[in-house]
Amino acid sequence: MAKELKQIIISMLAKHNTATIATLNTAGKPEAAAVFYVNNCLDLFFLSNPNSRHAGNISGGVDCAITIQKDYNNWQDIKGLQLEGTVVPVDDNVKKALALKAYLKKYSFLNTPLPQGHKLLSALHKSKIYHFVPSIIWVTDNNYSFGKRRELRLDNLRNEYYEY
Repeated sequence: MAKELKQIIISMLAKHNTATIATLNTAGKPEAAAVFYVNNCLDLFFLSNPNSRHAGNISGGVDCAITIQKDYNNWQDIKGLQLEGTVVPVDDNVKKALALKAYLKKYSFLNTPLPQGHKLLSALHKSKIYHFVPSIIWVTDNNYSFGKRRELRLDNLRNEYYEY
């Protein structure tokens, strides 16, 4: 069952673009920010301005939470992911290049020629790449079962499946 749920999660990650990342600031107060992401299997990579609040909250590598879902008009159609894990800045040049290549492939509009000084291009050059490694992923799918979540625990490369 864990293998099937893992494939469902990977498919859901590929279909979405935006994740909301929840962090704690230095005062212990929660903050949330939306980021565009790419995934490599269950791991997520995103770019952010290193001077942003959420980037400051995760600069040294910390636990955080992420949600991914589209905006639904009917509660019966709700599908989404809730993830807990650790996020760290990517410092390895090979990992950076692979993440950036995947990012540019998924968001092809970034490959189109932009006028000099364009705000998007400028922001991209100032961004840092971050890597989110999930430890637990919950899947909500009201078409599968209303009011229940399926859980995939990723512990020491062992997948554990729970439904409640």
